[in-house]
Amino acid sequence: MPENNTLIKNSLFNVIYKVLNVIFLFVTSMYISRILLADGIGAIAAAQNSVKYFTYFAALGIPTYGIKKIAEKSKEKDTTSKTFSELFIINAISTTFCLVAYYMMFLPISGNCSDLYFVTGFSILLNYINVDWFYQGMEQYKYIMLRNTLVKFGSLILIVVCVRSRKDFVLYALILALTVGANNFFNIIHIWKLTSFTIKELCFKQHLKPIFVLLGASVAVEVYTLADVSLLDLFHSEENIGYYSNAFKCVSVLRTVIVAVCAVFLPRLSNYYASGRMEEFKELIKKGIGILFFLTVPVAVGVILLSDYFIVLMFGFAFEPAGSTLAILSVSIISVAISNFVGSQVLITIGSETIMLKSTIIGAIANICLNCALLLPLKQDGVAIASVVTELFVSIYQTRYIIKNKLFSINKNEIISIIAASLIMSFIVICLKVCIHNSIFCLSLSVCIGALAYGGVALMMKNESALLLISAVKKQIKK
Repeated sequence: MPENNTLIKNSLFNVIYKVLNVIFLFVTSMYISRILLADGIGAIAAAQNSVKYFTYFAALGIPTYGIKKIAEKSKEKDTTSKTFSELFIINAISTTFCLVAYYMMFLPISGNCSDLYFVTGFSILLNYINVDWFYQGMEQYKYIMLRNTLVKFGSLILIVVCVRSRKDFVLYALILALTVGANNFFNIIHIWKLTSFTIKELCFKQHLKPIFVLLGASVAVEVYTLADVSLLDLFHSEENIGYYSNAFKCVSVLRTVIVAVCAVFLPRLSNYYASGRMEEFKELIKKGIGILFFLTVPVAVGVILLSDYFIVLMFGFAFEPAGSTLAILSVSIISVAISNFVGSQVLITIGSETIMLKSTIIGAIANICLNCALLLPLKQDGVAIASVVTELFVSIYQTRYIIKNKLFSINKNEIISIIAASLIMSFIVICLKVCIHNSIFCLSLSVCIGALAYGGVALMMKNESALLLISAVKKQIKK
């Protein structure tokens, strides 16, 4: 039971961490979107998109692989120190190559936006001290939450004080980069309380294959996430990028918060699997997928029904064309949450990274083909459709693999109860939209009543995930 209590606490801290990120992102987006407008947001998104290609190569597969390896060795101080040092050095070497390549490649061709591309490149530089994977492997979720709260609050103050006109878009990009830097800076200062750095008897070879396999999977995923913005930048305007970027931002933060509930499972899954506790391992997989499906379906349905209200409230009437894009992208809230758990946690734990790589490569090829067909006529909506179809394929492919290997079985009663609860919730939201014409009041009421209706129906139908979540909350309240 103590293990379960720790898992619940870690999940709670991780959810708080992600919720604070969402609050920060929503507050800053509401402010910034009304100052920089669609073309300003689009310019920053295009620059950040270019940088992300290099940061993913710089990080290799360490952010995911590192969690697994540190979790396996967390009780062995000397081994943990050795593993940390090996991964830190590999990360430093790859970061150096990517940093040089980025500035050599982009600064000569960035023209009037050279300052913007220069400051966004700081994200690559700051990857030298990116050791979040160590804290997650050690299950230091309380520290991560507290650190993030402090940094985000300071960043919000800087944005409100410093970014006052459309001309300040480079300053805004700089503040975003420094926010990441502050998190990494606190991490590297605090880390010496938990481990030490050594250069004795290091062995890098053992890490290279899994790291590069995960890198391949990450690159394949990024082909169909970063390529979306790249293609819009190539064939359409910065305004279209702005519409897509803000719609994607909304969906991304929503699924990030939901994924946070089970994101802390990786260290525990690795521990169970390494020690041969297969029944507990399978039970944790069942709980994880069940909870994610239970939470993502109503959120996706709700966003589809209320996307037009949500976009205008968040970013202003200038972003109204992004309403349909948000509705389309909301489907990926379900698929990405499931594939994130199955791929980044289960498949990595059992050493099946190649399945993750294969699914993402096929998905990337499909995404490019769909974008070629849909991008020109449908603009940002076409890109959204291509992204959603790709994510669905990857999710189904990976989940089918763990079902085939008897690590997970579908619970039909869970699915029936979720569908029934979602239909009743949808009926209520549609009725509210018809009867209430004030968008803010309608949105607020729909979220509250819709959530209560969904949860109530799920509990009445004895949905296992609903009962599990209620039980976990009650335990924490009693303490």
